[in-house]
Amino acid sequence: NEKMENIIRSTNFDNLKKAEQEGYFVENVFKKSSNQKINFFHKGPENNWKFNLENEIVDEINLKFKNEMIELGYLKI
Repeated sequence: NEKMENIIRSTNFDNLKKAEQEGYFVENVFKKSSNQKINFFHKGPENNWKFNLENEIVDEINLKFKNEMIELGYLKI
């Protein structure tokens, strides 16, 4: 149980975001033009893809991937 609790605690979004900010990820991506680091752990659980895309794109995703979206719980029947 202790090992599992440690895994859950260490992979918490806020802990991962903090680790990234402190430079513990060698996988960071950088903008070519400015060599500025692009954060991977950005918005977290509050992020909602539906609000970041244009309505036409959301509709196209829902249409093309309807079955998968329902299976993953993004769409309700």
